[in-house]
Amino acid sequence: MKVRRIYQTLLLLLFATSINAQSNGSESHPSTVEVEIKGAGGNFLFECKVNGLTTTAQINPKGKEILIDIAFARRLMAQGYITKADIIKRGKTKDPDGLSVGAIVNISRLRVASGFVLENIEAKVISMPDTKLVISPKQLELLGNYEINKYEGKLTMSKEQLFRSRNNREQVYDETEVAEIAQFPGGLSALSQFLGENITYPKKAQELNIQGKVKVYFIVEKNGSISNIEVVDEVHPLLDMEAVRAVSIMPRWIPGKLNDGTVIRQSFTLPVNFKFTE
Repeated sequence: MKVRRIYQTLLLLLFATSINAQSNGSESHPSTVEVEIKGAGGNFLFECKVNGLTTTAQINPKGKEILIDIAFARRLMAQGYITKADIIKRGKTKDPDGLSVGAIVNISRLRVASGFVLENIEAKVISMPDTKLVISPKQLELLGNYEINKYEGKLTMSKEQLFRSRNNREQVYDETEVAEIAQFPGGLSALSQFLGENITYPKKAQELNIQGKVKVYFIVEKNGSISNIEVVDEVHPLLDMEAVRAVSIMPRWIPGKLNDGTVIRQSFTLPVNFKFTE
């Protein structure tokens, strides 16, 4: 077999979603995201991502927990989206991998919409031939305010709670609002070199031929440290975690400043492209 060389194409786009409070910093600006839903026997279906894999989930208005179909769970494991380490409780039957009806598995990231992500949640494995994943209102409430409009086929979610949590200290600016943009020590070329030397393409991802661009959001604090690291555009847990790991070990940046010289917190989104090249 021809050996393929692997390149990590690291492209830095200095843009970010501004997460701002009002000028006095005391209140937040609610933002909403609309997700298309479809009715199904009193329940509602919508598209989401489970550990980076796009699938269809069902909202059960009367449910109290997250349920995952055994066949879908096995598919996730076969494709590397979950592993044996994610099985919190083994199922009723003695399957070699412990994945059977009755098992409890950990889902690292359940993305309902852009900016609305549940992390490290437990899902009970059952047999649901016509459904892959069931989510209850209890889980949606963890993300903030939401409203289901069955007539218009929309699930509307408010980001207000997420904005508040990120603004619990001070306002965060993006590059369009600052006089001096925060910089990696040595500039963009030094950043590309740092990432190129510190990112390792996960071996399992190579074996499964997993490629794609992971977008990582982070904040450069006033002291140059990196905080609030979050994957905003997922590909696969293996690649997502590697991109986050690399960002987390970056040295302190030179913080951004306003026109009057005030040092501020600034947000960035960094796309990291994992790609095979023959």
